[in-house]
Formats: sequence, structure tokens, C-alpha cells
Amino acid sequence: MHTCGTTRSSRLFADPDGDSHNYLEIEINALNTVLNLLKASRQGTAYWDWNPRFDSAVHIEGSLNDPSDQDQSWSVQMAMP
Repeated sequence: MHTCGTTRSSRLFADPDGDSHNYLEIEINALNTVLNLLKASRQGTAYWDWNPRFDSAVHIEGSLNDPSDQDQSWSVQMAMP
């Protein structure tokens, strides 16, 4: 996954059979903070104790959380084995 822009976070959804049940979500923000979960369905239970193996890195064009300047963008790259 690779994304660029000014959004607050980048999300990866994977639903191998496309039925909106039993899918995974990985969300990464500009601080490289990761949220990951498994969902039984869109309105169903979220399993927060799921810890997938992957590497991620963030690059910021600007400075983070500094209101005295204007940031340009940020990007995240993710690699899964």
C-alpha cells in the first residue's frame, strides 16, 4: 500500500471474498500510529487483539503539529510478508 496526500489517516481494507463479512482493516496516520482490527461484519464485533505482521514507514513533507507553518503532504508505505 502506498498513499500520499493531506488526509488524516490511510486505510487498507481486505475482504477476500467481497461479502463485507470477516474482513480486516489497517489504519495508519502521519505519526505511523497503527490501528488494526478484524471485523465479522460492518456492524458486527470488532476484534482488536489481532496483530498482523507488516512493516510501515511514513514520510512527511513539512513539520507535524507545528501551526506556524503549512505542511504539504505525507505518505505511508506498507509491506506485508
